[in-house]
Amino acid sequence: MQLNLGIALRIDESYVPEENQRLRLYKKIAGTSSEAAVKEIRSEMEDRYGPLPDATVYLLEAAELRLECERLGVAQVDRKRSELHIRFTETAVIDPQQLMRLVPATPNAAHSSRLKVFSSSR
Repeated sequence: MQLNLGIALRIDESYVPEENQRLRLYKKIAGTSSEAAVKEIRSEMEDRYGPLPDATVYLLEAAELRLECERLGVAQVDRKRSELHIRFTETAVIDPQQLMRLVPATPNAAHSSRLKVFSSSR
């Protein structure tokens, strides 16, 4: 699963000064398998280091988004300026007929052939 959101997703050195601790946190976040686990990491970080900087909040939200994408069968999400491109896996848990009905009802939305990519201006 690939997420390319065009925003900073990181743990700032000023927030967690020790490099090994930052690396452990990155590994822990990348290895999460549930939204509850992400929330637990967030709570631990806030308890230990204080309020999260924006880039760290985005990192944790991206971890939650990754989990949801994996559940639905989304292979890739790319944000390019005001467009969002989503590529589904062959085994995506998405009803193509429902998606076909959703696209025309959404302003500025379009889809490519075979529903592998769905774009929507935001």
